[in-house]
Amino acid sequence: MIPWTPETRTVIFSATKAVGALIIAMCVDRGYVKYEDLIISFWPEFGQNGKENITVDWIMTHKVCF
Repeated sequence: MIPWTPETRTVIFSATKAVGALIIAMCVDRGYVKYEDLIISFWPEFGQNGKENITVDWIMTHKVCF
């Protein structure tokens, strides 16, 4: 068995999507963010090149790509 260290590389593919979705859902539940909030309200620089109307919901439902 190979020992696990802080430098051990792993392949996790899309496993972080579920964690990210849970974090956003918790933030919505606690009132920190709404699904209809514009991303530029948190990250103003994001709103360049036609991306000024993208919402949290659009990102969470994969309606946009980066």
